[in-house]
Amino acid sequence: GQKAVVTCVDTKIETTLSYISSTVDSNRRGQIDKSYFRGEIQITNPRETLFEGMSVLVEIPTGLSPTRN
Repeated sequence: GQKAVVTCVDTKIETTLSYISSTVDSNRRGQIDKSYFRGEIQITNPRETLFEGMSVLVEIPTGLSPTRN
């Protein structure tokens, strides 16, 4: 039930995180300061800018400040 924001083609859509894996995605290695987890979101009111198979940016607000190096 965690809230998430999908950004696609300069459009932001509020969504709900329905699943997130408890293990790191081993197919996304190579980033030193990042970990990738598979997840699923529910889009209850999709817009005409979203199509199956598109790449989007999904942000999951946690209330924590990002760390900067």
